[in-house]
Amino acid sequence: QLLLAFILVLLANLLLVLNPLILRQGLLVLMSQDLEEESFLTSILRSFLGSSAHSAYSWGALLLAIASLAALFKYYMRTIFITLGRQVEMTMREKVFQRIQSQSRAFFDRHEIGDLLSRLTNDITAYRDLLGPGLMYPAFVITLVTPALLALFSLSAWMALMSLLPIITIYLFNLLIHY
Repeated sequence: QLLLAFILVLLANLLLVLNPLILRQGLLVLMSQDLEEESFLTSILRSFLGSSAHSAYSWGALLLAIASLAALFKYYMRTIFITLGRQVEMTMREKVFQRIQSQSRAFFDRHEIGDLLSRLTNDITAYRDLLGPGLMYPAFVITLVTPALLALFSLSAWMALMSLLPIITIYLFNLLIHY
């Protein structure tokens, strides 16, 4: 299930990165700009759209279909990650409960019940959050940033470097402040 969730987030993010590239190609085709050389993406899109490649409605429908498919992938990815986190939480609760039941009376004399319940609730919730959103968000960022930067570098290296400048500047500024 975890592998399926990673595949879904990767596909959703690749579609999200593909959408602006398709919009660019659609605008170029619709403006009837003579492209010196037709890109691989343009040739695929022209073959997919066929005779309606010069219709704005076709390009709009294609963009909407891609965005909808990406949203569907994201929805199922989130469902899988959250379900996995809940399943692990329930398994941990059952194991902890069995372990607590096997403790001696002296254990309960040393530790207050309210304190034990509070600690267990907080720790198990943190564990669930680590396995659910804690894995989902880094996977989402990694699978979005890497293809987006590759796409941006393929369009314009100068623009890609300029977009990285604020990120690097903020990181260096943060290091300067903290150290």
